[in-house]
Amino acid sequence: MTVADLQILIDKLQSKISQLELTNKGALKATEFRLEAILQANLDTFWLLICAILVFLMQAGFMCLESGLSRNKNSINVALKNITDFGIAVVTFWAFGFALMYGTSVMGLFGDKFYFFTTKVAGYQTYFVFQAMFVATAATIISGAVAERLRFFSYVIITFVTSGFLYPIVGHWAWAFNFDEPSEKFGWLGKMGYLDFAGSSVVHSVGGWVALAILLIIGSRTGRFRKDQDKKLFQEAIHL
Repeated sequence: MTVADLQILIDKLQSKISQLELTNKGALKATEFRLEAILQANLDTFWLLICAILVFLMQAGFMCLESGLSRNKNSINVALKNITDFGIAVVTFWAFGFALMYGTSVMGLFGDKFYFFTTKVAGYQTYFVFQAMFVATAATIISGAVAERLRFFSYVIITFVTSGFLYPIVGHWAWAFNFDEPSEKFGWLGKMGYLDFAGSSVVHSVGGWVALAILLIIGSRTGRFRKDQDKKLFQEAIHL
């Protein structure tokens, strides 16, 4: 082997070493990027769970507030309605409400996928829990407005309709998006650029409008507002 051949061999070896170093650096950067993405996803999931827990704790606050502003004889009934509406709202939302809200859009009006929602993706599971807390909040808004004026079974029906149909459909209009490309909106309001701030329209407005519609039918609580201003007959369970 001549000196020239040896030099060529050395050059090839150095070239391969350089390529190997570049490959290792690229692989290392790719690994670092992936780890950062995983960490960010885990932090997002954790934060979303914390927010869901905070919204869930509001349910207990609503129950105490509504029971405390009801007469003693009705405080247990009002508290039971708050507990019941949470269970009904979550189960109904899981069965078909989530599908109507986030499924494949039908002309931007409602979804048609994810019935009896199941997934192994932690991010999607967390998002479902977060949204389930909101649908329960919308139902509880109605509970406070109609306290002491509806039979238990009637309230159960209203909760079922609100959490299973009304809330998901309105939510689809504003919040439905492509899970693979979040910037792509499905609902007709979302496509127009509509932004809902903290659920002010989708959650609170839906609950408020449903409550107003019911109140126009059933009226105010008997004995709550008296012409003679005598409130002795209306004893609140204020300790709650």
